[in-house]
Amino acid sequence: TDVGWQDAYGDGQAEFGPLTFVRSFYVLDGQVGGGPSRWTSGFGFYIFTHGKGIQSTIADVSRVTIRHVEIEGHGDDGASASNDLVYLTNAHSHWVFSHLYLHDAGRTHFLWRSTTDSIIEYSYMARNESTPEQHAEAISAFGGTDRNTVRFNVWEDCEGTGVIMVA
Repeated sequence: TDVGWQDAYGDGQAEFGPLTFVRSFYVLDGQVGGGPSRWTSGFGFYIFTHGKGIQSTIADVSRVTIRHVEIEGHGDDGASASNDLVYLTNAHSHWVFSHLYLHDAGRTHFLWRSTTDSIIEYSYMARNESTPEQHAEAISAFGGTDRNTVRFNVWEDCEGTGVIMVA
């Protein structure tokens, strides 16, 4: 009903701290922002982090979708502590990252270990920091990470070993 509702509810951007997923079957969708028409603006959800923006380290967390989210790291501060904006380790599958703006990572935009059958699409990844103590990439995917799709993305000012490193 309209009782108690104010038109200002739902306006603007919802801000979150870092998010950790410990179970499967979630959709986090800010509904607006990102993609070719608005790569870096208008996102419904915003996350700022000094550590991991979105992470999951529990085995077999799968079928998670993250859309229309801006994730900002602590940036180029010379620190040796890692700042990975999306951090998945320990056998994950079927994650979808779409219409994101990931920027100012203190190391990587995506760090994946044993992540399979997942997608990164229509996302803009800008500025990450690479130091001798914490070498970086935009996407670091190792340790049984395969059958993933990376498509229709933009990278700006990425530092480190390479843009996408897979082994």
